[in-house]
Amino acid sequence: MNKLENESKIKKILIVIMMILAFIIIAIYVYNMISIATTGVDIYVSGFYNNQVSKYNSSFEDYIGTQNGRDVKKLIQEVFEKNEDNYFDAILCVKINDGNYLNIPNYKVISDNKRYKVDVTKYTKMGLIKYISIQEIK
Repeated sequence: MNKLENESKIKKILIVIMMILAFIIIAIYVYNMISIATTGVDIYVSGFYNNQVSKYNSSFEDYIGTQNGRDVKKLIQEVFEKNEDNYFDAILCVKINDGNYLNIPNYKVISDNKRYKVDVTKYTKMGLIKYISIQEIK
């Protein structure tokens, strides 16, 4: 055999090896996506384990229910600190007294001596708290 034939065979072998490797990588990726979809958010959530999601949510769940104005202000501060950290790539939204969702901390509408009902109104698909509603109790 001449040198050209050998080089041609080597190129064909390398192409076949690269195709096999690409197929294996795609198969692993598909398998992982199927595993995540079938196991659900209780076991694995976009690279974060459920206990991390629970830890993230727990800092806000402590405020659910009736709270005084000082505690509501603490909640709002905590929400915006988490948003600045961009923890889990999640951005929380806060709605006060049927107003618009806040994207900056607004403490002026919260009075220290009033009572408020705090509730989670929506979670993301991954189970992270997404929307928090704050209603003044009259």
